[in-house]
Amino acid sequence: MEFVICHLSFVICHSSFVLCKGFMLELNLSPIYYRTGLNSPVPFPGLPANASAYAHQLQTYCAVTRTRNYAQVSTWCQTCELAQTCPVAQLAPLPQHGTLCITNSAVTGGGKTLAAYAYGVQHCLTGDKVLGVYPTNELLHDQKRAICQLFQTIHRRPPTEGIDGELLVVDGEFLRQEKDAGEQNIKLIEYILKRAKLVLTNPDILYLLCHHLYASSRELTGRTITAFSILMRDFRTIIFD
Repeated sequence: MEFVICHLSFVICHSSFVLCKGFMLELNLSPIYYRTGLNSPVPFPGLPANASAYAHQLQTYCAVTRTRNYAQVSTWCQTCELAQTCPVAQLAPLPQHGTLCITNSAVTGGGKTLAAYAYGVQHCLTGDKVLGVYPTNELLHDQKRAICQLFQTIHRRPPTEGIDGELLVVDGEFLRQEKDAGEQNIKLIEYILKRAKLVLTNPDILYLLCHHLYASSRELTGRTITAFSILMRDFRTIIFD
């Protein structure tokens, strides 16, 4: 199961619906794996020209895009053959501090990674930052390979990797290697969150951020701020796998 949270403010979700402020939207499809094969296709990134997206991929992509560019998706819906039966077509614009939470329960190998990352990878070079959270480091690095392949397909080159790159893996080993003697992890975490575009990490590090167990610090304004606050402010899409 995979959660995609597109937000301006944080929400904890544990349901099987897309959630919007004051609105619940079911995304259950039957069957979920049919190819859309649209005559007027949504410009879904990461697919060959002669291929079409699965329905769950297209609906996830449209729902995420709707939180960024409502007018664009509304235009797609006007010509899309699925508009009469697709619940995303009924999704209203998010309020200023609204949050959209998508639960995708497609089986392993069903294309969840493409569904979750398509919009973020497509727009990460223009400021749309993405955080991916994986339960094990093995899965994290496996997904890194899939995201690199998607990045290559969309941008025609591999992503730059590392602390000053476009794709960064943040796990315990990375923190141990990068931290100078006597340096607090908060400095490194803030540096990462301000610069990276696609960040992959594990629940342990996210837990420490959520519970403010990395110390707070002061930005140039002198205002006390936590690394978690920076994450919630700057990362528009958060993916839990």
